[in-house]
Amino acid sequence: MPLIELAKAAGQTDQSRYSAVIGVPVHNEECYIARSLRLLDRQIDPTDDFAIVLLLNNCTDGTLAVLHALASSLRRDVYFSDIALPKSLAHAGMARKLAMDAAAQLTAPHGIVLTTDADAIVAEDWLAMTRLHIANGADAVSGFVRHNPAEKAEWPDALKDRTDLECHYEDLLAELYALLDPRPHDPWPNHTITLGASLAATLEAYRTCGGIPPVPCGEDRAFIAALERIDARVRFPRDVEAFTSSRLSGHADGGMAATLRARAGDPSLPCDPLLEPVAMACKRAEWRRSLRAIWPAPLPAGWSQTLKIIPTRLKDLWAAPGFGQAWQGIEAASPELERRCLTLDQLRGELQCLEPLVARLRLQQAGRQEAARPAAQTARPSPGYVDRAASVAAKAAASAIASPLADAPVASAATTTP
Repeated sequence: MPLIELAKAAGQTDQSRYSAVIGVPVHNEECYIARSLRLLDRQIDPTDDFAIVLLLNNCTDGTLAVLHALASSLRRDVYFSDIALPKSLAHAGMARKLAMDAAAQLTAPHGIVLTTDADAIVAEDWLAMTRLHIANGADAVSGFVRHNPAEKAEWPDALKDRTDLECHYEDLLAELYALLDPRPHDPWPNHTITLGASLAATLEAYRTCGGIPPVPCGEDRAFIAALERIDARVRFPRDVEAFTSSRLSGHADGGMAATLRARAGDPSLPCDPLLEPVAMACKRAEWRRSLRAIWPAPLPAGWSQTLKIIPTRLKDLWAAPGFGQAWQGIEAASPELERRCLTLDQLRGELQCLEPLVARLRLQQAGRQEAARPAAQTARPSPGYVDRAASVAAKAAASAIASPLADAPVASAATTTP
């Protein structure tokens, strides 16, 4: 199908809009855009009703020529805009905001707005699984994003080992939070990853929270924070799968490539502040659960001393219109909840505490569940979590990873960039 210029789609009526639209920011991706666009174009979708928006920003290579060469083979409606942002606005946050805002304009009133990266790989059921979680009550979905294994294989061994260790710690923290502060809308198995390679929200939630914050970097986490501030039900499922680019060279300041390069060059750099010490993680989860149980009743006076927030300030924070906003205010104001970064050696030490703690809590939960079962069901084994890495979707993604550029179209008009 021919590419559609966004400027010509401004008059779309509600009847001609789509139930899902994927907004993708694109900056100098002539080597990767064909692979990523084909994966999006071939999504398994039960409604067969979605479109793609490509927001080309400040491209100086042959990205647009590659898109035109690919257009005739596409099955879905693909909209595009090729713009030049001023230097002060030429960053990842603004590009993603413009891409998702444009996608939102093409989305039906009860539809879904999604985003991924122009060099990411999404599973073939990425859209279908996102729809499923929205249909089951989620207002937003943050997919399970992992490093591209083919690109990760090129990393220095020390960087691979560090990343594997941090991911293991991150998985255990996610389970710890789920055990200590279970949330009905986001049950285990879940995760704590928030990356632009896989984000989605209902159109209503997207507009209510204000959309993507146009910050220079970290717009993905800022978006999820904005959603949770309005008490949106954000789901972090492991069956909405994507692989983020894991190149050590990249375009975005402060992006994944910059972080990986820094860590490869200096192993002493601290871990992500979200990988917090075990005692702090337990405190955060238990206090959040306790405060949520109290909301919106008046907060007992003892919490001021516990949180080390002066009573008048705490009262103002607790008066927020929703628990999400109140909790974020409390987290920011309480010195007891201030995040601190672990060194890699400290993380290894914390892991020695975290692994047995999670194992013990699992057993306790299993015992409670067993005791609560009717007698006729006591012999039934507890369902286990089967990693979807062996699923059809993951196999398709792995195939795309193994030969990422094999069928990219040749665009004679493209200017080759080394």
